Amino acid sequence: QGALGSVFDQGDVAFDQATGQFRIHGHPTKTARVDGDPVPVFWTARALERLGYAVNGPSASDPADLRVTAWAAAKGGSAPLWECRLSLASGAATEESFASLEALVALLRA
Repeated sequence: QGALGSVFDQGDVAFDQATGQFRIHGHPTKTARVDGDPVPVFWTARALERLGYAVNGPSASDPADLRVTAWAAAKGGSAPLWECRLSLASGAATEESFASLEALVALLRA
């Protein structure tokens, strides 16, 4: 009935009724668009939110600082794959692939 939301939707913490989870929403300074297979997309979005990204769905029309396609398995393989397009401050973009979410997060933290 919204009771948890009204108590926790203050400051930097919010209760998401749709998922039953608490989220720290802070003040994102960057944007990301994540699409691909549902499970790696979910975990990728959570990791990016913790790094200060506002995560939009794949249908978002706004430009994003980072675009990630997360696959549960690479073509012909069994391991997950993250394909990223990162917009740089200069206006250029770089594309990279990662075999783990940890490798992607390490790059973004650097």
